[in-house]
Formats: sequence, structure tokens, C-alpha cells
Amino acid sequence: MRNSWGWLPKLMLTGSFSLLLVAYAYSGARAAAVWAEPLFWAGLIVLIVPITARVASVEATRQERIALVVWLGLAFYLVKVMHNPFAFTFPDELSHLRNVNEILQNGRLFEENPVIPATALYPGLQIITSTLVSLSGLSIFGAGTIVIGAARLVLFLALYFLYEQVSGSARVAGIATLFYMANTSFLFWTAQYAYESLALPIAVFVLFVIARRESISAGSQRTGLAAIGLLGVVSVVITHHMTSYALAAILTVLTLFSIISSRGKNLGPWALALVACAATLMWLVFVATLTIDYLSPVLLGAIKSILRLIAGEESTRQLFKSSSTGAVAPLWEQWVAIGSVMLIALGLPFGLSQIWKQYRQRLLALLLAGVAPAYFLMQAFRLTPAGWETSNRASEFLFVGIAFVLAVGTVQCWFSRRCNWIDRWVLAGCVVILIFGGFIAGWPPKARLPRPYVVAVGSQVVEPQGVSTSKWMLAFLGRDNRVAVDASNAKLIGAYGEQHPFTSRKHGIQAMFFSDNIGRTERNIIRKTGVRYVVVDRRLISWDHMVGYYFDPVTDGPNAEFELVEPAVYGKFDSHENVSKIFDSGNIFIYDVSVFNEVSSTR
Repeated sequence: MRNSWGWLPKLMLTGSFSLLLVAYAYSGARAAAVWAEPLFWAGLIVLIVPITARVASVEATRQERIALVVWLGLAFYLVKVMHNPFAFTFPDELSHLRNVNEILQNGRLFEENPVIPATALYPGLQIITSTLVSLSGLSIFGAGTIVIGAARLVLFLALYFLYEQVSGSARVAGIATLFYMANTSFLFWTAQYAYESLALPIAVFVLFVIARRESISAGSQRTGLAAIGLLGVVSVVITHHMTSYALAAILTVLTLFSIISSRGKNLGPWALALVACAATLMWLVFVATLTIDYLSPVLLGAIKSILRLIAGEESTRQLFKSSSTGAVAPLWEQWVAIGSVMLIALGLPFGLSQIWKQYRQRLLALLLAGVAPAYFLMQAFRLTPAGWETSNRASEFLFVGIAFVLAVGTVQCWFSRRCNWIDRWVLAGCVVILIFGGFIAGWPPKARLPRPYVVAVGSQVVEPQGVSTSKWMLAFLGRDNRVAVDASNAKLIGAYGEQHPFTSRKHGIQAMFFSDNIGRTERNIIRKTGVRYVVVDRRLISWDHMVGYYFDPVTDGPNAEFELVEPAVYGKFDSHENVSKIFDSGNIFIYDVSVFNEVSSTR
């Protein structure tokens, strides 16, 4: 009797060994070991190559393929979790942490989030997490890690079943799911504790439900699938803005395709499309209006930037060079990233031609194929500073189609005549290049591995000063104080300190921080914002669009020194006799500036 699990036990063992290598690499990175990064890449290779070679084989059973792609996807999620296994660290994670805290403490949704206001207006993730915390007694970090892990499981299963339903091939489905992992946001961004990480798997699941429903002519099963699809659509609408817009657009286009191709006899998923469009619009108008102000600068900035580039009014962004630190990526990383783009660019025409030959009667296959050419447009956006983030953030959506097209081309053009062990291992090498290339293009070098712990006493790691400061503020100053703070610490005092931060250029906060005295302008800024406390950090910060704000040592190594702000700038509040310094951690100072508001109120 044929073993339906095939090589699964063996490959899970090799995968576990690869995770051990990654964990050891992370440990070395925290100690600033030079061997940490090569070991990290080696661990990922050990994880990817054997599973890819087996999924591509003819001998693998459907059950084995499903188990292998799910195991690989969850193993990648563990790679993210091990990166920071004790707390949320990415900027969006900190915003959602505050939202969950608000629900647990106040029992109300839509409480104001001063750092990223839009996150509080899409409470799907917070509702699930707070419920799990209340029922289980887990910490928010523990519950959030489980929720996103479950969402990743749904994502890989939904992708596989969607591709299988559309293509009719378990082999195409398995390879396509592997190709999806090459999108630039896969490893860390859509695995973080954030609303898109939950909404995207639900949206893909809705597409699978539609594909499954269309294959059934009539009966109660169609009704049940319609109900499940409706629940999924509503869940996406209340969870994430961009995912709901994308899902509404896909359902609308699919409905139009169905009506046109059948000459009005088949309306397709018209009911779900109608609900998706109506619910998305109503939520935007009546609940989340400020989402327009939140998204429009990023999207319009990207479009204007590409138009200026075409008109010759703007120079191209220098690839593989950090805009914040000036660091240039190693030559091998540049070649891998370029190689991944070339492989996709070469593979898409073959896949598109095969879809037209084999699947042009399947509307969902045509829709997935229609999404794929947008890949070339997104590469153009990467050439501009303002468009880089938009290109990265779009990849998790576009690759739902791109992965399917590449898989069809691989199976129909490459494996149609032969598929020996050499072909399978060559494909595994290509998948490594694609996944590595996406990771390199989408994630800066200094954020791929954990940073060294700067302060430690024996085996006890001292909490980062920003976190300790935030917790001190909550314990001794109470919550919801108006605080002027730099953008990096604003994330922390909003999440852990539950304060109301004012930061960046808005309201003139950034100008106030970098002035060398407290003049009329600085006092007016404090009065207009109603700020009571000012948090000053003497360390300069770096910024990356995907990772957010972070402190960057001037030199590498465990004894690296941070670049510091001039003493006259960060110490100017000490010179004012009526301003009290109430906290001093060595790098972070808190000043009570309520005197300026009191002066204003007495006039």
C-alpha cells in the first residue's frame, strides 16, 4: 500500500534542523558574531530546497504536497517569531498592541490611537486577540502570536486549494504556493502582528470559496459556501482597508467577466461583489473616513513620483543602497535580487501563454493571469523613493496571481516532457533565488537578523530604555498624558506607556526638538498642542519604510557607540528654571513643561 505521507516525516526532520540553524544564527547575531548571517542563509536553504524538490516530483501525493507546503509556510512563520520571541517590535505591532490594551481595559472598540489612528478603526484583529486573552489568560503577545500563526495556516491552505481548484492539478497548486513565498513582504511584513496579516488570508479564502462554489451546479452546498463567503467578506471589511478594497475590486471584475462571457446568463459572484463594495464604502464613510488622509499621501506620492521620473523631473532611486545609512548591499545580494526579477520576467510570458491555451474558459484563471503583468509596473515604482514602499506593499496581493502564472508555466512548459531529479533540484535552486531575492529587495540588511543587546547584566537582559521609560510613565504619570516625543519613542510610549504622543513634523514637534533653545516658537508649540511632558532622546535615529524607526550604531559590534544629538539641543530644557526633569535614564529624559501651559491659561 502506497504511503500517502511520503517523505513528510523526513522533510519535517530536515526542516527542524534548518530552524535550529536559524535559531543559532539569531543567537550569534545578538552577540554580533560575523558567522551569524551566513548561517542564517544556510538555514533557509536547508529549509527550502528539499521540500521544493519533493513538491515538484510526480511521486508526491496530494496529501503529502498539502502537508509539505503548510509545514514550509509555518516554518517560515517560526523564523519570524524567533527573530523577536519575547515581545512585539515592528512599528505596526506596537500600534495594534495599544488597540488591544484599550479594549481589555475599557471594553470599547474604536478608542483613539494617536500613533496610527487608522488601526483602531479596523478592529477585527483586536477583537479576536482580546477575546483569546480574556478566555485563556495569555499575554497579548502570546495570544497575538497564536492568532497570526492560525492566519498563516489559513493562508497556505487557502492558496493551495484555490490554485488546485482553478488548475485542476495538485502539482501546479503545490508549486504555485511555493512561488507565492517569493513576494517581498512574505517573511516578516505579512507575518507581523498587524491587521493585514489577518485580512489577507481571509480574502484568499473567500476567493477559494468562490472558485469552489462555481464548480457546483446547484444544491445546499452552494448556499452554504455563499454564506461562508459572505462572512469572509464582512470579516475583511472590518479588519483591513487595502485588503477590503482589493477584494471588492476582484469580486467586481470577476462578476463583469462572468456577465460578459456568458452574455448575461451567468452573473458570477454578483451578490458577494455587491456586499463587498457596499460594506467597504459604508465602512469608509461612516466609520473610517480618516483612512483617506492616511492612505492618500503614500499612494499619490508614489504616482506623482513615477510621473516625475517619466518626465525627467526626478532622478531614479539608487538601488541596493540604504537611504538612511548609505550602506550598500553586498554584490551577491544584488545579483540574487536581480536574478529573481529576471526569473519572474522570463517565466511570466510562458505561464500567460499556457493559461490562454489551457484555462481560458476558467474566468478565475484569467483573472489571476490578468493581475500578473502588474509586476512590471511595480518594478518601475521601485525606481523612485516615494514608490518603493507602495511596490513592496503591493507584492503580497499581486503574487496571488504571479505565483499561479509561474507555476502553470513551470509545469506545462518545463515539466511537460520530463521531470528527473536534476530538473527538480534546478527548480529548487530557482525557488531559493526567488525567495531570497524577494527578501533582499523588501527588507533592509540591518533588520533581517536581531540586533545585539547593548545592555546586559549576567544572564538578565535589561529592557530597552524606551520600553522601560514607557512603563515608568504609565506607572507614575498615569495614562493619556499629552507628550511631545521623537517618532521612534512615540511608538513605544503609545503602546507600553498608553500616552498620547505628539511627534514628527506635525505641529512643529520635530523643529522644537532640534532647536538649540526654548524661544517663543517652542513655547507656542507646547501651548497649542497642550503638551505636558517632553521626552527627549539624545540618540539619533534611522528610518526605513518597512521596519520603521530604529537606533543605528555608528560601528558594528557589541560595544558600538550611538551617534548622539548635540548637548545644546537635547539639554536645552535643563536651562529653564521652571521646567523640571522628572526622569533620566542616561539617554532618555522626561521634562514637565506644564509651566508653559499654566502661563498661557493665566493670560
